[in-house]
Amino acid sequence: MASMERAFFSSERAPRRTRGGVLVNARERGAVLVEFALILPVFMMLVLGTFTGGTAYYRRSSIASASREGARYATLHPGSTLCDGTVPNCSWLYDVATVTEASAQGELGPSSTGRVICVGYLPTPGSAAYSLTWTTSDDVADAPTSLGAAPSSGTTMSVCGTTMTTSATDRQVVVVAQRSATLDALWTMNLTLKSASFGRAEANT
Repeated sequence: MASMERAFFSSERAPRRTRGGVLVNARERGAVLVEFALILPVFMMLVLGTFTGGTAYYRRSSIASASREGARYATLHPGSTLCDGTVPNCSWLYDVATVTEASAQGELGPSSTGRVICVGYLPTPGSAAYSLTWTTSDDVADAPTSLGAAPSSGTTMSVCGTTMTTSATDRQVVVVAQRSATLDALWTMNLTLKSASFGRAEANT
């Protein structure tokens, strides 16, 4: 009789397996699976957020470097004549935009989402200021946009969405580079990556 009772109770027991020398029953294994199912989505979202965040950071660094290269080029190659709104005499504006695009490692191409390259020219007071903006195409044949005459020295003026201060002795340029990006984690965030760099050259150069 005692042996029959022992057999009965042992048959009711859940089968046990060993894991690392520790006995694990079916209920514990089920709990582990539930915990894993709860943690996995959060873990995957963190991984995705890290990846997309790294991509956005890389793109931000690329366009910041590109805008600096464009401003550096504009400073070193200011042109032999003042920009007067015509394509021939403002060709260096197009050169600056081209250098900016080429320096972005493919992040500012015409097909880049939300791509904007704006090169702004602020001369000495009384001369006309101009800007050149590229969005979905490289418009090398379009004349720059006139922004009106530069105000008196020390006065601010909006050029390519940035605030610049006129100088009586220097011609100035601003290079603004911008594109869109997304950050995916617990939710999707639409980002605008933007960088502005400035350069200047003496008015008589």
